[in-house]
Amino acid sequence: MKVIPKVGQVWSVGGGEVEITSVDGDDVYFKSLSTAFKGKQSIAKFKKDCTFEPQTDLEWLAVNVDEWNGSCRFKLICRCEGSSDGANYHDETYDCNGYTRQQWQDKRNELFGEKPVTKMKVEYKHLTQANTDIWDLKLMLENQELFSRRSDQTYSLYSSNAAPYMVRHFVEYGVYRKVETPVTWQDEVNSKYGKYGAVVDSCGTFSMKKNCEIIDSNLISMCHLVASLTDNPNE
Repeated sequence: MKVIPKVGQVWSVGGGEVEITSVDGDDVYFKSLSTAFKGKQSIAKFKKDCTFEPQTDLEWLAVNVDEWNGSCRFKLICRCEGSSDGANYHDETYDCNGYTRQQWQDKRNELFGEKPVTKMKVEYKHLTQANTDIWDLKLMLENQELFSRRSDQTYSLYSSNAAPYMVRHFVEYGVYRKVETPVTWQDEVNSKYGKYGAVVDSCGTFSMKKNCEIIDSNLISMCHLVASLTDNPNE
């Protein structure tokens, strides 16, 4: 996968380095960083003949680390010459000039044109005889997707040898399947402004709870957030 040429980037070619000054249609315009030479090439030929040269550690990590390999408890990545892939992962208390996973992913999006990773949320779908064939539960149980709901509204996984109990619960009052669904713009808004008493339902209807504490500045910023997250930012 090749970096997409953009203005301001530095690329190496023939032992020297050039900086891209303009990208116009299918052509790249560039200047040498060591001489007065200026040139123009098609994007395809430029990408074939030249090599992108990272100018920051974040650019280097975005180009050389294809997949985030840190465990979920590690929130920062930093460049490390001695590691196998040139990167180390740390928590936020470690003294290093690290970058978050979002910063690393955003830079990859910028350099390679990757689509942003869709944020996902975990939900528990209620399965009953009215919406689910009992024979479909076997594979879900094997895949560890089925849960019961406790009185405190938490969920408990059915083990693979708990099929008889799971079937009985399914027939009596239903079971729950753990699924991942994309985070919606309503989720984003409610996550940020729900604490003020402002709520947006799944249909996009806005309402305010009793004793809502949202103020004008919050409301304006919320409207800007909605515009940035929806397909109709000018509405």
